[in-house]
Amino acid sequence: MPSDSSPQATSAAASDRFSCNPPATSGLSGSSAYRTLLNTLSTGKLSENALFLHGDPSVRPYGVDDFTSALQSVTDLRALDCLGLFQYNEVWTITFNSENEMQSLATQTEIFVKGKRCLVINPSRREVAVKVHWLPPRVPGGLIVRQLECFDHVQRVVRDGWRKSALPHMTGTSRVYHIIPSAPRHWRTSHTRPLCRDARY
Repeated sequence: MPSDSSPQATSAAASDRFSCNPPATSGLSGSSAYRTLLNTLSTGKLSENALFLHGDPSVRPYGVDDFTSALQSVTDLRALDCLGLFQYNEVWTITFNSENEMQSLATQTEIFVKGKRCLVINPSRREVAVKVHWLPPRVPGGLIVRQLECFDHVQRVVRDGWRKSALPHMTGTSRVYHIIPSAPRHWRTSHTRPLCRDARY
């Protein structure tokens, strides 16, 4: 069920910024790339045990049979509580009977529907990508991770590479740190606590 807030359409190239789990491969690229258009997704109790599926718009329309045939290879269909259209025709929502049963699909970053890549989006898992520029290659990754610990767990680190045919083996001086944020930490004690109106963080 969509939230009551006004839709804020976000248009961006499909990449692992939309992946809610660490992807085994990089984001969509080349002929496999397509643009995503998402309004505000339901979160919290409204989307408990739910995931969202964003298909390739170039092969619309989608029907329930398209998704059930694709889901059979990654999950038990008897674990599903609901499957239906969410918004537009390429965005569907899928709800499982329990969180444990949801993990069979939540661990995937994408599935193939109608022969095209379909993004798996978990609205309950928030991941922030922090891009750090101008890092000499010999700067230890752990040094940057320690500086980002105030934002909690650094999920993974990706070194930017050159997208030139002659430089496939080289990386640049930028790194992307993927962080799962939690409650802010107090600036002096480093203890996690809720935000206070007059407190300094």
